[in-house]
Amino acid sequence: MSHNMGSIRQLCTSAMLLNNGQLVAQGNVEETLGIYLKSNIHANGLLATYKHQGTLVNSIQFKEFSINGIKNQEAVFSPSDQLIVNLQYSCKQAVPKFRSSVNFYKDAVLVFTIQNKPWPAALAEGDYNESFVIEPNLLRPGNYTIGVGGHDGDPISAGHEWIYIDEAYSFYIASEWNDVNDFSAKGLINIPHKPL
Repeated sequence: MSHNMGSIRQLCTSAMLLNNGQLVAQGNVEETLGIYLKSNIHANGLLATYKHQGTLVNSIQFKEFSINGIKNQEAVFSPSDQLIVNLQYSCKQAVPKFRSSVNFYKDAVLVFTIQNKPWPAALAEGDYNESFVIEPNLLRPGNYTIGVGGHDGDPISAGHEWIYIDEAYSFYIASEWNDVNDFSAKGLINIPHKPL
């Protein structure tokens, strides 16, 4: 059982969609995923409907996630698009140390994590809206999923307080090739060549 679109597409030859234990659809992977993504079962980007895990679930609630303003569907982007990642959350009870993070997975492999600040800081009660920029041509074509979270850990020590939502959003980078996004290149991300 999985909600990871990339893994399902890569590993499965057929799929079943269940909702509260009831069979909704069964058959072709792409058709079944299409039903899932268009249904209310999948609330892509609307984080309040997802299960929050961790020690901070009573203090912080993630509300919404979007990329370039798209929040409720499986989005498709060009590799040459600049991606504006937006995370909205509320702090219901002040937290002494916190920094938010967004994890990018491709085919169930963690590619990278971006955080809103280098060191955790006090988080007061209130609503927060944070944006991150992913430069054009960094992500190679394929399926990606997003995990959102936050913690009190810093660059030199592990934290003890955390919150996380796994597979909170999914998107696809189209198979478009150019001189920066070279078809023959290998790896999970592109690092543009800059002469010395």
